Amino acid sequence: MEIWFAGNLFRKLRLSIVGHKRRKRLKAGVAKFAKRLLGNARAVLAGVYIAAAALAVAAASAVPSFSRMRPDILEICGQQAQFTSSFSQGGWRSSEPFQLSSDLCDEGSRDAMSRWIQQSDSRRQRKKEQKVIICCLRIADTRWTEKNIMKALGRWSAAAVYALDEHDDDDEEMIPDRQAPSEQVRLARCYSGKKADNHSSWRGPGYVVGLQDRNAWVAIGGRCFLVAGEHLREAVGDEKHVGNPEIQKAIALFRKVPSEATYEDLLGQSDPEGEPMDVEHQPLGQDLTEIIKLLKPVYGRPDAPRAWYEELSRILQEELGFIKSKVDPAICFEINRASSVV
Repeated sequence: MEIWFAGNLFRKLRLSIVGHKRRKRLKAGVAKFAKRLLGNARAVLAGVYIAAAALAVAAASAVPSFSRMRPDILEICGQQAQFTSSFSQGGWRSSEPFQLSSDLCDEGSRDAMSRWIQQSDSRRQRKKEQKVIICCLRIADTRWTEKNIMKALGRWSAAAVYALDEHDDDDEEMIPDRQAPSEQVRLARCYSGKKADNHSSWRGPGYVVGLQDRNAWVAIGGRCFLVAGEHLREAVGDEKHVGNPEIQKAIALFRKVPSEATYEDLLGQSDPEGEPMDVEHQPLGQDLTEIIKLLKPVYGRPDAPRAWYEELSRILQEELGFIKSKVDPAICFEINRASSVV
């Protein structure tokens, strides 16, 4: 009996020791797994942060900001090309030019750019222009606002802007009026493609940021175009019906010859006969001619309680013999033969 008891006790002690070791190893394994998982999570977050920072830097370098303009932007004043340090007060200040993908010549080749402008002077004439010529570099990104446009317009060369009220005898009748600065317009863009639907179309809307001779500088999507007056029109809301240049020409001819129009002049028609011209009013609840002045109060009106009190007071005093109190006029009392108040 004692041997069996000692063996059973030894067996239980051994199982407890083995279970303790297993629990200890399990806790160590769980702690190690959690530590490794936490390290992996930190590594993933660090990788995401580094990738996001790299993408942000790449996006910032791909899209030029408003303050990273070319220091050698050209301002064309008549027939002379002048180099300026910057386009606006917040422009990029640097002694070396900043090369962009849309430049017309290599870096530092200002003479070639000046020769290109002089050679293209004849193509910028208003009557000979067949295409919209890009005569300016990218001066800003697509984030154009009214504040930036007005700032650029205020710093535009005064020699490149003519008076808006100047009369032009050479203008044809079909050429629209000149567009004022800061006005929202659309310009006609011509293409040399083989498809008929790509030969010409309206682009915009854009803003007129300056005037030169008889042309206008139009800013669209961060780029500046020198556009002739006949290629400009005011931007409207419904572009589906008036967006085609052929339709614009037809509308202009339609306005030019109003005698051949086939529409009905609704404003010039005479009034229909037999119809009342005055506007009918809604009938009121009481006819104005039946309203009379009431000689006595009527119960149910705002002055009815006062009229009822005065009538009751008269009946009590004159017909029933009551006396009105001098202290409180609202109290009436009766005196009997014994001179006592009832």
